[in-house]
Amino acid sequence: MAETPAKRAKLLMILAKDSRLDPEVTAEAISPFLLELPSAAVLSINDDLDALLDSTTPGLRSAAVALKVRSGAPLGVLADRDPAALLDAVSSMTSDQTPASLPAALIDLAEDGRLDPGTAIVQADRLSNDKQALFERLAEMAKPAMDAGYDAWGKPHRLAMAALAGMHQTPDDQWPEGFDGYRIARAEPSVMELGRDVYFRHDQGCYKCHGDKGQGTSGFPAITGSPMVNGDPVRAAAIVKYGLKGELAHSINPANNEPFNAQMEQQSHLSYDDMAAALTYVRQSWGNFAAPVTPLDVAAADAPEEGMMWDASALLASYPFERDRLTGSLPPPPPPAIDLQRWTPPSFGMPFMLIVVGVSMLLILLGTYAGKFLQNPRSLAEIAGDTMQTPAH
Repeated sequence: MAETPAKRAKLLMILAKDSRLDPEVTAEAISPFLLELPSAAVLSINDDLDALLDSTTPGLRSAAVALKVRSGAPLGVLADRDPAALLDAVSSMTSDQTPASLPAALIDLAEDGRLDPGTAIVQADRLSNDKQALFERLAEMAKPAMDAGYDAWGKPHRLAMAALAGMHQTPDDQWPEGFDGYRIARAEPSVMELGRDVYFRHDQGCYKCHGDKGQGTSGFPAITGSPMVNGDPVRAAAIVKYGLKGELAHSINPANNEPFNAQMEQQSHLSYDDMAAALTYVRQSWGNFAAPVTPLDVAAADAPEEGMMWDASALLASYPFERDRLTGSLPPPPPPAIDLQRWTPPSFGMPFMLIVVGVSMLLILLGTYAGKFLQNPRSLAEIAGDTMQTPAH
């Protein structure tokens, strides 16, 4: 009997499942083959796909999920069973291998919290063939947080940032009209490359505390979906430049469900270029999407008035969350209020007063001589001549 694609796929999956072939190597080898199977062949091996959904090999689970997606299996069921495998599967597929309804379904699951919004929405953008409809949907997702300061940071802001990250996967020349208000400057590829290098440096890389995807580690906060990271670029630079301690607003420690109260040392071993690039990489990765940080932002970051390290409350007093906006525009700070009833003249000290008195006396003398000159106007030449003709005594 001639070997059909379905039979070949079935045999490969059985060998992989029984560990008669190396599972990781098999997964890498058969995934492209499985994705090219005709729809009828996919349906004929459905039971074998179900068995692979429980494989301990991530690649095999993802390959099975990808075929389930192709065959029209309910996306919600796959997301609830193994969200990581679903996102991994979708990332390996092309738009012609997926149902046309997939981008909208991914966004629905992201809004419901059943898939990571950053990854799901980026994949929805990549797989969408209707950019106008996609941008309309993502704009609706972003609108609730567009005019709200980061003091109100929460799920609407995180979803809005993921929506902006998704939009910016689309090249500028393919942006639909009417969405310029959602644009944020993209980082230069060279800056992202440098930033990634700094973040993952073997000896002092940021990933050791904050995780390989910014998810945080035991005792250290996540930097995905963080207002401290994504807000004012100068505030973000101040944290890296001088360090930070104290309770972190909007950053909950999963170990005790309370705000993180941690300490980050200043990264003085980094140059301003390195600091800016690392922050830019973090601000445009893993669902974060904020304007790049420049070396000038790092240079502009103020030092704390007290101590060598910023206290979180003092930092937010200098760089308040209320001023932060998703698109990077910051409303001007209000002028300082002056209580006239309590206002007292500043004290300048004795040296300053002596200078004022001396200058005042000089002005009086100059005024006196000027008045005499105006009363008896003679030219400077005559005065000089009189002086030279005066006999010596």
